[in-house]
Amino acid sequence: VHAGVFRDEVALRARVEPLRSVQLDAAEAGRVEEVFVHDGDHVAAGAPLYRLQSAEQEQLLMQRGAEVAQQMANVSMERSAQAASLAQNRRELAQLQAARQQAESDWRRQQQLAAAGFVAPAAVEQGSRAHELAERLLAQAQADQRAEAAIREQSLAQMARAVQGLQRGLHLLERSRDRLLQRAPMAGQLSGFELQVGASVRPADRLGRIDDPAGGVQLVAEVDEFWLPRLQPGQAATSDAGELVLAQ
Repeated sequence: VHAGVFRDEVALRARVEPLRSVQLDAAEAGRVEEVFVHDGDHVAAGAPLYRLQSAEQEQLLMQRGAEVAQQMANVSMERSAQAASLAQNRRELAQLQAARQQAESDWRRQQQLAAAGFVAPAAVEQGSRAHELAERLLAQAQADQRAEAAIREQSLAQMARAVQGLQRGLHLLERSRDRLLQRAPMAGQLSGFELQVGASVRPADRLGRIDDPAGGVQLVAEVDEFWLPRLQPGQAATSDAGELVLAQ
């Protein structure tokens, strides 16, 4: 016996797997409506694989679309009401301004007549009060209209934000519906794909995989736990098929 290198020989059964592959998992739930490829086919990147039909998503889309349409109709009605209110306010302001001018003219006429001795001072006081009342009514109407306009603008802004939120939700649902058409994430050969029309699919269901033949292949073997104390990740080994690298 002399010092040397001890070589272990392990008989293993390995399987050939591609170095580069992509698993096909369902992203949406639904019933399979169309299948465009079959197991073993070579597919291009972005090629359609299958299409799902989801009654729940269609119902949500219809409901969200109705909500968006209703909210937009509410905005249109609010804008129409605002336009009508502005027209009414303009007419009211014109009438109050005319009443103020008339009260001011009457008051000044009463002052002139009182200075000439034709009317009593009480008439001048009454004209002054009428003029002050017309001024206050005009100022109050202007303040009320400004407050009403600010409230309506705030309400319209809130309704517009609500419409934008509903539209974003509708857009997300439409994108979810687009995901019902599953496309190939890369080019390669389809394997383990046995989807049939009418089958029900749930999220995370494993539907198959796409292997890239041009990326090469590898041998994958399971080693009995008896050999584990002698093995380390990255340890080099040789086989009849070529060199091996141990991995966990």
